[in-house]
Amino acid sequence: MVGRTLREIRGELESLAVADGRYYVRCGRTGERPVPVDELWFPDRSAAVEAVRVAHAYRATLRRYDPRAPWYDFVVCEATDERPGSG
Repeated sequence: MVGRTLREIRGELESLAVADGRYYVRCGRTGERPVPVDELWFPDRSAAVEAVRVAHAYRATLRRYDPRAPWYDFVVCEATDERPGSG
């Protein structure tokens, strides 16, 4: 297979993430936070925007293995008082 592996792409995505970020990525249509952005947080909007680009690459590579993998419309969100999924 030509191109980067899912593991390599996931590593790039995780390198953008931080433990205490205020930004996250989700699907604008469904509200889901799918793999590979499901539990990741980003320090600023620009890192989250880059994460969207990387997440699209991940999902495209995933579809090579499973053409039925769902499509997501990733959007960047900023957490307010409480992080989604923390309560």
